[in-house]
Amino acid sequence: MTLLNEYLNCSIFGWSRKCFAQIRVINMRQQLALVGKEFDNVDPQERDWKGVVIALVVIMFICLVIACAVFLFAPMSLTVSDPRTPIKLSNMSRLRSPIYDVRWSGTDSIIYEDITKGVLRFDINTVKTDTLLDTRATVFWQGGHIYYSDSAESVKPVQISEGGPNWEHGIFDWMYEEEIFGRQSKAVWWSLSGDKIVYLSHEKSKEKSITLVSLNHTANFIFSYSRRESYPHTLELPYPKTHEKHLPTYVIKMWDKNLRTLKQMDVQLRDSTAFHYLYGVRWVMLNGKERLVASWANRLQNHVSVTICDYDTAMCSLVFEHKYDADKWAEPSDFSSILGSGDAIYMLLPRAQSDGNSYQQIAKLLIEMENGNDFKWAKLSYLSAGNFDVTKLEAFDRATDTMYFTAAAPSPGNHHLFATKGTSVDNERYMDMCFMPFQKLYISNKSDRRQL
Repeated sequence: MTLLNEYLNCSIFGWSRKCFAQIRVINMRQQLALVGKEFDNVDPQERDWKGVVIALVVIMFICLVIACAVFLFAPMSLTVSDPRTPIKLSNMSRLRSPIYDVRWSGTDSIIYEDITKGVLRFDINTVKTDTLLDTRATVFWQGGHIYYSDSAESVKPVQISEGGPNWEHGIFDWMYEEEIFGRQSKAVWWSLSGDKIVYLSHEKSKEKSITLVSLNHTANFIFSYSRRESYPHTLELPYPKTHEKHLPTYVIKMWDKNLRTLKQMDVQLRDSTAFHYLYGVRWVMLNGKERLVASWANRLQNHVSVTICDYDTAMCSLVFEHKYDADKWAEPSDFSSILGSGDAIYMLLPRAQSDGNSYQQIAKLLIEMENGNDFKWAKLSYLSAGNFDVTKLEAFDRATDTMYFTAAAPSPGNHHLFATKGTSVDNERYMDMCFMPFQKLYISNKSDRRQL
């Protein structure tokens, strides 16, 4: 039945829902038949070309939309006519406050640090600011040498280290880093005023190395395996073993920032031919002048020597020695908190107490000088303490003659901050004795030590 016949029948017998449905079905069949005839007459290769053309048109349309979006939504700062300049590394500090680490110094002044100016002191009464320390100066290591720069933006750094490629400056080897200086790899120390720099140098060719096989090696750890690595790596690590004759020996060098001159210190030890470990390096202020205190230990670590280094004489003079008992030895941590004030330096040394044990106590070394820069042998005395170990010297207040220290007291499981007078124990400790009623003796042991 054709579409025309169906129209005639519906016109004669009346239009009903059935007529409309039949007309739609006949119309759909005729359209499908026409589409089939068109595809039958088109070559398959022609159909493929039509699909490719349609796909290319769609891709071009999408690219056009993306180009329009980039043009419309791009910021105006990227155009050539924009007068603004891009941000630089030197401008990053402007995004944060340059002042930090603000603290009181007494009751009339404030000490704070400014990123661009250094450590400053502000006087409340006079409303004036004084520069205490210029922190813009920088020391960095590059290509085996140490360089100094007046600021991070300086384009002409000064090389302050000397020596050939066989020398290593400003860094510790594995043994000193792990065993002595507590995983501190930097062997560079600024003076208290920032005018001088001390660094250590050693010759690499005289060291023996051990070979480690590892699957993954980083700056801080050596792993025995790694899922990301298929083949192991061999690592040459300078590390002297037991009974090794050639051990790493360091040379102390001091550089003056104002004079731009470098001096190598002549260390005056009792036995200069024997090997010594460098146990500690500390800047102190003695008699109004900056001095470097270098502590040394023999190979058995039961005999320590204290030297004071001076830039003018280029010498580290021996001022004190201490021999430990047969069953005791020196620890590097005991020489990491040395303090100096006036004509004395303070450090930790063992001392026998009334209970029969030996504890780490605060030793005061009185330093006397002759002929200007010549040091005499130091006089040893001890500050007031008790039957406990002093673990660290925190600070010394010269105005009140007070030493602040940390100790494992009143029991080894505790750790508290204490304060005591800076005078020796012989001039400070005394006893009061009196008889109470019924003839009972009362003894009061007075000491100026107090817990904070």
